[in-house]
Amino acid sequence: MKNETLTPLEQKIYFAAKDAKNSIITLEIIKSWKIAKDNTLRLVLFNMQKKGWFFRLKRGIYLVTEPNQQAIPDPFIVSTYIYNGYNSFSSALYIHKLTDVVPFNVYVATRNKNNKKEIGQYSFQALSLGKRAFGSIFYNGYLVSSIPKTISRIMETLRLFF
Repeated sequence: MKNETLTPLEQKIYFAAKDAKNSIITLEIIKSWKIAKDNTLRLVLFNMQKKGWFFRLKRGIYLVTEPNQQAIPDPFIVSTYIYNGYNSFSSALYIHKLTDVVPFNVYVATRNKNNKKEIGQYSFQALSLGKRAFGSIFYNGYLVSSIPKTISRIMETLRLFF
């Protein structure tokens, strides 16, 4: 079993980061605390990832967790940190309360990226919509497609199958 105990420097970073908004912290914020030199900081963050205290969403962006913690506090916030885009399709239906089915496939509309990433029980999928990647709004703290855009995308997708 791996050592999950934090060193004193790791403890400083963890306790400073654990109350971050949405449990997400950036490397730039951690650097601004000036508690270690850049190379040391990168090594410490890498070790914290290995121990399970941070989860790297993408370069320079971390989800603050605890070892063996499976739950993501809010997958719809996390999704827009992983991919530069907005929540769409079934994710948007759920956010707008047009369905009560919690999607475990979280879709993010992007301009030019198709990708899939599994984190815990969620699958995050970026869908490249090119010039059609517009029509997003902030709704209840989420970057999400507007209701008309969500419904038109669902209808467009259904037309492909019927």
